[in-house]
Amino acid sequence: MIWLKYLLVSIIGYLLGSISPSYYIGLKKGIDIRTKGSGNLGTTNSFRVLGKNAGIVTLIADVLKGIIAVLIGRAICGITGGYLAGFFAIVGHDYPFYLDFKGGKGVATSLGVMLILEPKIAIIAIILGLIVILSTGMVSAGALTGFTVYPILYLFLEYNYIWYKILIIFTVCILGIIRHRANIKRIINKTEGTIWKGLK
Repeated sequence: MIWLKYLLVSIIGYLLGSISPSYYIGLKKGIDIRTKGSGNLGTTNSFRVLGKNAGIVTLIADVLKGIIAVLIGRAICGITGGYLAGFFAIVGHDYPFYLDFKGGKGVATSLGVMLILEPKIAIIAIILGLIVILSTGMVSAGALTGFTVYPILYLFLEYNYIWYKILIIFTVCILGIIRHRANIKRIINKTEGTIWKGLK
């Protein structure tokens, strides 16, 4: 049954997404990254707490698990499976069950997912995000830019609307913005760290 396949790829996506490279790298160094810096398990906190090499490994691994989840989902049950597996990979990254559902903010994993699903739109969103990062020095501002413009770009550039694609894209982007709510407060209060002064 197709619904069983959808369930399977959703579970696979979640389990892949829940793999947290920063957590395991930290353990090897005798550090619980959840208790350092922002306590976040994503790339930014990895760079700050564990160092450049760990940050790069975390970034690559987080992007790859999104890509792999989509490819597996698509291989099992087509484009719908790809979207489901990708979505749940992001959920797994943000809320890993074995780490008290406290993970990252979903930026790198979302990047991997969307690069496979909607590459042209993803590339435009990435470029805009990088421009914001370079102009403000705030990684969070760049990430928020990407999450904001991606669904807008999709609506303008995609002509063959499919309801589940729209639902998943908007949910992913809204979730990404929600995960950055503390950063939004700091940006408003002008206390957000920059890549030159130290990230928060």
